[in-house]
Parts: sequence; structure tokens; C-alpha cells
Amino acid sequence: MNIEPATREQVLAVCGQVAAEFPMIGGGLVDTYLPADDPSWAEAEKALGYLQAKHPEGLDGVLEAFATVSLDFLRLQARFLKTKRYASTDSSLLVADLYDDDEKMSGYYLDGLAMTYVLWPNHTRMLHFFVTDFLPRVPAGSRVAEVGVGHGLMAALLFESVPDVTYVGVDISPSSLAYAGEALTHLGVAPDRWQMVHADALAGDLATLGAPNGFDALICCEVLEHVENPQLLLQKLSEATRVDGVGFMSTVANLEAEDHVYLFNDVAEIRATFAPNGWNITADLPSVLPGAESWDPLPVNYSGLLTATR
Repeated sequence: MNIEPATREQVLAVCGQVAAEFPMIGGGLVDTYLPADDPSWAEAEKALGYLQAKHPEGLDGVLEAFATVSLDFLRLQARFLKTKRYASTDSSLLVADLYDDDEKMSGYYLDGLAMTYVLWPNHTRMLHFFVTDFLPRVPAGSRVAEVGVGHGLMAALLFESVPDVTYVGVDISPSSLAYAGEALTHLGVAPDRWQMVHADALAGDLATLGAPNGFDALICCEVLEHVENPQLLLQKLSEATRVDGVGFMSTVANLEAEDHVYLFNDVAEIRATFAPNGWNITADLPSVLPGAESWDPLPVNYSGLLTATR
């Protein structure tokens, strides 16, 4: 299975279209902040190719979805800079208000988030880190779980890069599972190699899915900030992973979104959360939001390569 990447020119054309149609968000994209020789361009091209394959009718609707996500981020981030706290504090409310609402999830949320890996510089760099530093650590034939399937891009890249893996995707949103499953089917991944499970990882379902020996690798991107107790989630993820199994996780500090409920105050706090809850950091990539280097508090995207300890 291979994702046909877009060209650099196609990525730049998308940047130009966004800047023309949505000028408020056009100045913060990869064409402004990603140097021409940055290797992360390869992942922007691959992510755009993923979306092009999923939307052969064209990407106008996807770009509108991206604009919705981006403008909502700007609105909420402006509020956060005044209050220093997230607007949402109860993740259970998000299930009914967002994750169970297919009109929102399929209407803008999933497409919009997927496009951030094409156009947001920090997400593109994080995706490069995932492809070049994490996926080579996943042995051929591994059993891999992903908690927070979302748009399915990580799963698609896993299948493209690692031979003979089997995959279990766990998400609390039926819309995410359907979106990602449709993408894997469209890309030709054999149905006996993947399973999508509607479950809550905090409820202990993941350990049952990983039995008897635990998953060999675990992916959890942009989930820790979505729950009130990320420490408990990390413990559940570790319990479901074999000792010395590998993990890739990402989160944020001081970055607002409609479904962020747990506030990490800085990178040091994020790093300190892993070891007591079953994970050692092998390497990590903290990235300040481009253009926000003088903001207080400092907004950061964080991703880490981890090893399960239990």
C-alpha cells in the first residue's frame, strides 16, 4: 500500500488558495514558516496526497473545513491568552457536543484536522518525526494500537512503512472510526490487517484488546489534552503495551481548541508526566507555535518517542 504524494507545487497552490480565500489564516502556513530545504516538506506532500486520494472530487470542502478549525483556534487562543485557562473542562460534554455529532465530525472536524498536517508547520514537523524516527522503531509483524484514530493519517503511514503489521484503532467517536476505516479501504489495506473499535481507553478496554502479551507499539496523537486525567490514560496505555514496547505520543501546552480540557503549562510538565505513568522518553520534539515566540504563556506542540516500562 502506497500513498501517492502530492507535489511541492500542489502544496504551495493550496497555501495560495487558503491565503486568497481566508486571509486571516494565510500568513501562518508552511509556505511562510517551513524553509524550502526542510525535510518535513515530504510529509506535507504525503499528507496532501492522502487527502487527495480520499477526496477525488476536489479539496474545496476540505479547505473550508481547515479554515473553520483554524479560525476557531484563533478565536479560542485569543480568549486563552486573557484567561490562562481552557474554556472546556469536562470531556464528557464533548462526547455529545462533538464526538457523537457526525454533522460536525464529518462536516469539518476530521477533514480540517487532517489538513493541518499539510499546512500547519508544527504538525508537518511532527509528522516528519513520526515517519523518520518512530516508524523505523516498529518491527515488522508488530501488533499496533492507536488511541484517538481521528483522520487515520498515522494509520495509513504505518501500513505504508512497516511490513506485515496488524492494527487496532480505538476511538470514542464513531465518525472517526468510519472516516479512518474508509480511508484504509480506499488505499487498499487488506481488511484482515486492521480493526476499528468504538471504546473508551480510560475504561480499560484497551488492555483487553491487547491481551495476552500487549501491543508491540502504541500511537496516541493529540489525545492527552482531551481528557481530565492524562496520567490515568498514560497508565492504561502502558498496561496495554508490552514491556519495552514503543510508543509515539503528542500533545500541547497552552494551545486552545474546542475540545482541549487538560492544560499542560510547559514542556517540563509534559515530560514529567510520562515516567511515573509507565513510559520513558527516548527522544522528543517540542516546537513553539511559529510567530508566537514572545507570547506568555508559550504555546508549544510536543511529540515524543517512548518506551513502555510498567
